[in-house]
Amino acid sequence: MRVTNRMMGEDFLIHLRRNMRNMQKAQNQLASGKLYSRPSDQPAMVSKAMMLESAVGNNTQYRRNMEDAYGWVETTDGALGQMGTSLIRLRELTIAAANGTMGASEFKAIEAEVGQIIEGLASIGNTNFDGRYIFGGMKTTTPPFSVDQTSGLLTFNGDEGVLEREILTGVTIKMNITGKSIMGSEDSASPASLAGTLNRLVTGLKDPVSPERSHLGGEILKQLDGQIDTLLSLRTSNGATSNRLEAMMELNSSESLRLTELLSKTEDIDFAEKVMEFAMLENTYKASLSTGAKILQPTLLDYL
Repeated sequence: MRVTNRMMGEDFLIHLRRNMRNMQKAQNQLASGKLYSRPSDQPAMVSKAMMLESAVGNNTQYRRNMEDAYGWVETTDGALGQMGTSLIRLRELTIAAANGTMGASEFKAIEAEVGQIIEGLASIGNTNFDGRYIFGGMKTTTPPFSVDQTSGLLTFNGDEGVLEREILTGVTIKMNITGKSIMGSEDSASPASLAGTLNRLVTGLKDPVSPERSHLGGEILKQLDGQIDTLLSLRTSNGATSNRLEAMMELNSSESLRLTELLSKTEDIDFAEKVMEFAMLENTYKASLSTGAKILQPTLLDYL
């Protein structure tokens, strides 16, 4: 078969264009830092990268959920601690009032301090995190506790709704403790409720002839001890949730690092390797141009 100059030229142009495309591809990869710019470049790798990107996104959202829950739980711990301190002070005042040696003015002073502590308990109960009341159950936008200005009774106005956050696929964690758990009963007149205990205490301090005066060192003190134990139990449970969240956030960080590294290996280029590859492709392209200059411009003198 006779090879003509035209055939040589056409063959040269085919190889030249291929070398140019390869060099352009390497140049685009260097510019973007990615192995591919279109799904059609490497369909299998693109599919894997999309799955990894989705996993990274999910993991990031789980991290946000855990951080939100952790902040909520830590705020709850602080509030429960303050409530416990307040109840311990109420216990001290109850013991002092029950010793039988105090006069009317001293009872009045204790009554005033108890009233202030009850107001403080309501304020602590209305603690919020990121604009949401932590003890209101699902009612996070309205204050869950209030104090009746006439009777001095502490009232819970929230619900028993459970707030959860998803921390892994299909795995949720309860992050709230409701005011109902603290109060013990919705009936503020019930001695089993915190409000009922405080009501008995206030009545015993106000009215010297009330039967509650004689119960200050007995039933009322016992009920306060029960309320303190309840708070300690709730705080312990809340602490366990905090510990679990800390462990899960550490696991989440490790998983995020692993997924990010996998994604990088799937779609990112090795710059040093790619620079060397581009240099070789550029040299090949220049060599092709040099060779083509001889192929495409023959004269009769070249054959003499």
